[in-house]
This record gives sequence, C-alpha cells and structure tokens, in this order.
Amino acid sequence: MKKHCRHASLLVLALMLLSASGSWGQSIVTGGVAGTVTDPTGAVVSGADILLKSAATGEQFKTTTSSGGDYVFSLLKPGDYTLSIEKPGFKTATRPITVLLGTTVSGNAALEVGSGTTTIEVSAENLAQLQTENANISTNFDTQQIQNIPNPGGDVTYVAQTAPGVVMRRCLATSIPDRLWGFSRGIWRSATAR
Repeated sequence: MKKHCRHASLLVLALMLLSASGSWGQSIVTGGVAGTVTDPTGAVVSGADILLKSAATGEQFKTTTSSGGDYVFSLLKPGDYTLSIEKPGFKTATRPITVLLGTTVSGNAALEVGSGTTTIEVSAENLAQLQTENANISTNFDTQQIQNIPNPGGDVTYVAQTAPGVVMRRCLATSIPDRLWGFSRGIWRSATAR
C-alpha cells in the first residue's frame, strides 16, 4: 500500500513539474504593423481598405481603417511585406514594410487626393526602424552574432546581457543586513565600536 502511495505521489509531482515547464518556454515569435491613415490636410481617413502582402509567402491580410483612421495587423511572421492603402477619391499608396520579431512597426500613411488608378510607391530601404507604438525593447540576434559572442560557461543569459538597455541586477550578500537593519556600514561600525 505504501509503495502505491509513493508511486502516485511521484507521478503527481512529475506531472506538475512538466506542466509548469511548458509555460517557461514560451516566447514572442511574431510582430505587427499598426498605423493611421490621413489625408493631405492631416484629417483621418476612415473606411480605407488596407492590404498587407507577405513577400515570402504571398499571404494576404486585409482590414479597413476605423472611424479614427487606425488599423492594426498583429501576430505576423517576421519578414518583408508590401502595404497597400486604397480609398475612392485618393491615390493608392504602396510601401514596403519589414516586420521584426516582438515589435509593432509603424505603417502611418498620408493619402494624396487623386484618382484610384495612380499608385504611389514609397521606398525606405536601409533606414533604422524606430518603434514608437509601445515601450517594448527587443533585439534580434542572428546565428553568427551568437556564435561570435564570447560566452563563458555557455550561459544563455550572457547573450541577453549584450542587448542595448539590459541591466542585470546583482544583490551582494553584504548589503542585505544593512538594508534589513537600516544602518549604513559606517553608522553600524561606529555604533558597535562604542
């Protein structure tokens, strides 16, 4: 009877550990595009048709702008896309967009007044992406960069420390008693020296 209880306890413990480890391995694997469509005067354009087409797969995503002129494409695979914006009475605007891992790229556009048969292509190659949609900071590493980083002990967090804006917090054991008792080292020494 005791053997059965012990085996059942070990089985339950193993299942708990396995189910908890699944949530630790999750990470961000997508990006997004969001923007606002305006006219030449700066007024928002509602009801514009937005088409986002993947250059790699040809997959297309469609939406329309809201009453505030906004649109969002989320959960996109990283890669190159073509963004097309159409609205009757305006020229069609087309531009390339690169979706990066863990970021929402700005796809703001100002439509020009004109017939729907004119297409404007905006080219912005090799420009640094400034992410203004949220406060997330992310960095992409390719395989060659990871292999070239000296990594003592093969610690994965060491690679993350090389990203801009990453600060590792370290707690020194000597500072813990000082914080608990509210004394700085100089005051503690002078108080114990008396």
